[in-house]
Amino acid sequence: MSIGPKIISKDPFTQTLRGTFGRFKTSASHDVHYLLTSIPIDELSELSTASTLFTKDAIKFDELIQRDIDQTRVVKIANDYLVGSTNKIVFFPPLLACIVLMDPSGGMQRRYDDYSETVDTTGGSRILKAVWDKDGFELNLALGTKLDADRKISLQGGSDEWFHDAGQIRLNPKRAKLVVLDGQHRLEALRLVKNGPHHAMLQGVEVPVCLIFTPKAVKGSSEDMIEDFRELFVRVNEEAKRVSGHFLILLQDESYTAISVRGLAESWRLNTAQGYSLLHLLEWNQRIEEQTRKRTRPFSLTTIGIIHDALKDHLFDAKLASSVLRLDDVAADFEAADSNFNYSNLTDQTDGHAIDSVVAKQIGAHIIPALSVLFLTPSPYRRLQDDVRLAFERLKKEISGHNASFASLEEYFQKFKYSEEEVIENPVKAVLKEFMSWVQVSEKDQIYFLHAFQQGLIRTWIRLCGVLGAYGISAQDAATAAVAGLEALALSPTKEYLAPSRKYGQRVLWKNERVNFGAAWTRDAWFNILVASFAKNSVATAALKSITIQAAHVEKISAAISKQATKAATDYCERLRHELTRDTKANLSELLPQEQYLSVQALQGGDAEAKKKYEKHITDL
Repeated sequence: MSIGPKIISKDPFTQTLRGTFGRFKTSASHDVHYLLTSIPIDELSELSTASTLFTKDAIKFDELIQRDIDQTRVVKIANDYLVGSTNKIVFFPPLLACIVLMDPSGGMQRRYDDYSETVDTTGGSRILKAVWDKDGFELNLALGTKLDADRKISLQGGSDEWFHDAGQIRLNPKRAKLVVLDGQHRLEALRLVKNGPHHAMLQGVEVPVCLIFTPKAVKGSSEDMIEDFRELFVRVNEEAKRVSGHFLILLQDESYTAISVRGLAESWRLNTAQGYSLLHLLEWNQRIEEQTRKRTRPFSLTTIGIIHDALKDHLFDAKLASSVLRLDDVAADFEAADSNFNYSNLTDQTDGHAIDSVVAKQIGAHIIPALSVLFLTPSPYRRLQDDVRLAFERLKKEISGHNASFASLEEYFQKFKYSEEEVIENPVKAVLKEFMSWVQVSEKDQIYFLHAFQQGLIRTWIRLCGVLGAYGISAQDAATAAVAGLEALALSPTKEYLAPSRKYGQRVLWKNERVNFGAAWTRDAWFNILVASFAKNSVATAALKSITIQAAHVEKISAAISKQATKAATDYCERLRHELTRDTKANLSELLPQEQYLSVQALQGGDAEAKKKYEKHITDL
């Protein structure tokens, strides 16, 4: 009886790379397998970088491995090294590329769904075939005996001898991608030359590559490929060119603060209600260490460096996170994860996969919404957002008018690139300058974009969390109350509460009309002056009216806020007195007539009574 034509399954593994196979694992680490190989220059398209492979919508911000490429560095490698090395030896060390499996949404898969292993004896030889995800990728190893093979491998419990220089990885190009972890600038430089007028000089070049993958990251295990590759990226770059700037923060996996800023960035990336991604308002990809805590673009609200420092020092390391994150609400989850874990003393250091999942959930529920309130709702920040929205609308109009330069600029913006150094085309550089001119923070609002103010803003919120949290009020509502209170005085440009012209700000907040923000006491001063504003009845009232509070708690909360504000005002005034005293002593000769100055100054060298008189003179002055 006929049962129809025979169905022949098609081999999904159509991309093959051959080379030397190896393993790297310590007694405590995860397994890493690698294949040392080379790729012809004409097949360079087989290699990807995270920035080109994943669109901004297909990869979450938390899955950042190495998205950002420094175009200036690429051009320098291409021109100065490759093209400019006539009659010199030229060589690139192997690019480090990881095997990434794509999920159905176009994102990066965290774990393999399954793993299988067989030994193929077709043709008389023995070939170990290990397959990840059925149609993801396959590792082939030629097996031998103790007499002729030189290595021993054990994958599923058994062991076999194998020839280390006869490895083969077969990929399904539809699912498996080779993403360069280290050497992406070398890769892009090769592409730049290959596609330019000097392409002939690369003819016949074989690009050395080390392919890596984590074989044990199978569903059901605690291992996570994204975390593995991010950790690998950080370690490799620490040994070579140290990771710098914002990436030192973003690539930390053992920090709750880093989880918080990545979560905020992801939340803003997804928010496109204004016609553009709010991630444009957050500086997160600065590579220059000295600029990670400064706004470098006219249309950004803040930087992750500012937020990171305030959260780490004054929330997590200060051991205040437990109450702000309402960890008591998820005590049962901590008990299930680790019955010995003491969440009341939570610091910035992560404590393990299961614990971290619980904390991360609370961060998403409490810290991230609160930070969004702090940086999106104050009136100076809303004014900037309105200008940015209008600028992006104007950009769209230019593009709809078939302006190719603006269309190219939009492509750079989609990759979150904003500086002239990152732009290759001169016409695009010109329109970038034009776009930047469309958004400017007004002079009266400049103070609210200072590191000093923003650090104080976050700390003021944390202080209010301590007061309001005791009455069941959430961190997000505390942020709403903080902004409402500050709007009544500190955030009002016309009231000039923080202006350099205020005498109480001179020598403390300001020095010669320049912000004073270096020593630890100056950072405390900016914080104290903001909290002190809540001693004013109109400020405290505005804060409390902005949120829902049980009537029975209003009086107690008002008293608690007044106590905190008075303490902050006292601390600020003590510092002001200290700075005035020091300044008076340093400039005594300019404050007194010559004869009186010599008389007062002489008291310093006298007995205890004379010194007492000297201090009184200083105090009187």
